[in-house]
Amino acid sequence: MNKRTVLIQEPDRLRMLAPRTGRVRAVPDTDTFNEIDDQFAVVQTILSPERIRLEAIYAAPFINERSRSPGHGMQLSFEEIGRLLERLGKSPDGMVHAASRTMSGPRSGRARLPLWTTSSRGRAAPCRTSRCMSSRSPR
Repeated sequence: MNKRTVLIQEPDRLRMLAPRTGRVRAVPDTDTFNEIDDQFAVVQTILSPERIRLEAIYAAPFINERSRSPGHGMQLSFEEIGRLLERLGKSPDGMVHAASRTMSGPRSGRARLPLWTTSSRGRAAPCRTSRCMSSRSPR
């Protein structure tokens, strides 16, 4: 396979790297309970409505010494997002969603859509709306 090197002229490179103007749409997919950097990112996103239009927040699965399984990691992140929103005086209803309780990607051969959302009681509940695009239960 031939690889081609594409040279970008300096003015074009600078134009492509320039920050966008106006508001940008954002949907963070975050393992918030895993490390503190995601908590900062979520809070910064929420506190920047003049710059960022937050459309949803998805809790992502993770597994390490802080979680028993990917699903447990996702649930911990889901709950952490709820705590962050509560401290900021924001409702999680319809905003916070949880992904599949299993890991996906090249090794698993599966691509999973978000399946869970925030119930009126602030807990994860099966998502049955077109916004979630699926009504299956997580594994």
